[in-house]
Order: sequence, then structure tokens, then C-alpha cells
Amino acid sequence: MTRDDFLAANEAHRRLVAKHLRLLRLCLRGRAESHDVSKTFERECALFMRSIPRLKTLTYGSPEYNEAKAQLGPALAEHYRVNRHHPEHYVVHQAADESNPLKGMTLVDLAEMLADWLAAVERHADGDIQASLDHNEQRFHIPETLMQILRNTVAVMETYSGER
Repeated sequence: MTRDDFLAANEAHRRLVAKHLRLLRLCLRGRAESHDVSKTFERECALFMRSIPRLKTLTYGSPEYNEAKAQLGPALAEHYRVNRHHPEHYVVHQAADESNPLKGMTLVDLAEMLADWLAAVERHADGDIQASLDHNEQRFHIPETLMQILRNTVAVMETYSGER
């Protein structure tokens, strides 16, 4: 293979990778635009409007937080049913194994889930993404390798956002 042949083949490969990354970006853009739209629908809206102000004042994962969240009842069940970025979507509505609820997710689901967790941390007065990740690792039985990927992603995102 000549250098010119190699460079031409490499450029063709780079274009194909770019095409696939643009498709992934389109998927993520769609999720960004549709994230939690279901909360604006009547089946969820009223209960979330009453619960979110209280949830914001509580420590994520605490007994008080879980009790307040449970009061969302059918609104939360509906939210999980229609939003695949929640691990509960797969346990409750896809009959997934509770010991591995993330198994049914896609990379796009995982990215939206992580963005949702980061946003939730910012909503809480005592929010801490590392504590949230620790809690969710246990709660959802997230395998160590995937957990490290999520932590690595948070670190990269913080670098890009200027937080580090």
C-alpha cells in the first residue's frame, strides 16, 4: 500500500466515523429536546408540581427523600413507563432483571441518565454527583466497569464546563 492509498483509505474511514458520530449526536439532541416532556402532561404534572419543591430540600436517597418520592405514586410510575433513561423503566415496564436494570439501556439512554443525574444534583442544596453515583451504583447494581465509565465521563464533562 502506498502512502497516498493509506491516506485516502484513512480519510474515508474518518468520514464514516464522523457520519456515525453525527447520528449519535442527533439521537442525543432528540433526547435533549424531549427530556421529561411527560412531566408537562396531566398524568404527571400536578403531582410533580406539588412534590418537586419538597424533594429539592431533601438529601437524595435519604429515607425522607424516598418517602416524599413515594408520594408521587402513579405519576412516577407513568414517568418511568414513558422515559427510558430511568433504570426503573426496564425493571417495571420491560420485565428486566432487577439485579441488572441497565442491561436493556442503550448508550443514548445512559448518556441521558447521567445528564439527568447531574442536573438533579444541581437542583439539590446538598447535591453531590459523587455521592449520587455511589448511591445509584448500589441502588441499580451498576457493574464496576460501567460505574468507572460514568465517573470518567463526569470528570471529562466537568473539565469542559470549567469546574475543574
